[in-house]
Amino acid sequence: AGYEVDTVYFGGGTPSFFGAGGLAKIFAEIDRRFDVSRDAEVSLEANPDSVTLPMLMRLRRAGFNRISLGVQSADPQQLRCLHRIHSPKQVVQAVADIRQAKINNLSLDLIYGLPGQTMASWEDTLHKAMSLSPEHLSCYGLKVEADTPLAHQVSLGLSLPDGDAQADLYLRAVELLQQGGYRQY
Repeated sequence: AGYEVDTVYFGGGTPSFFGAGGLAKIFAEIDRRFDVSRDAEVSLEANPDSVTLPMLMRLRRAGFNRISLGVQSADPQQLRCLHRIHSPKQVVQAVADIRQAKINNLSLDLIYGLPGQTMASWEDTLHKAMSLSPEHLSCYGLKVEADTPLAHQVSLGLSLPDGDAQADLYLRAVELLQQGGYRQY
């Protein structure tokens, strides 16, 4: 009571697989039970393969106004290593659908420190991401979680960039994104 909600975030995996109808119902219930600001940021975490134009249009009508898209990499081999089923082409289509649905706040999530990632492939990912003109880019260092397929591959000898290489990838992202007009915070 007495608190105005200015941010609602549907995340922690891929809630977009729950479907537009289910997500709209949950948000309507949140809006009914809480004092949600008229200009609240209402975000959905999604993978490029989990969104469609009709779904996005329905979400927009329900009040969603921000999508955080899990792009990770523009390199198909790196995506396969992460067991991501989307393609770089699907990323471009998802962004086009997001824009067509008039969702004007887009964030792209990228990962550095991936198996086989070089400075050149990381720069390519950054350039391709910036070419999509997202309002925000989140760049995360790879963290290998225990008991995952990637952890198993690493235990069998899959090589990851070392700490110094990851630091170089991070610093290059800072530099390129700043040149591209993105402010780090």
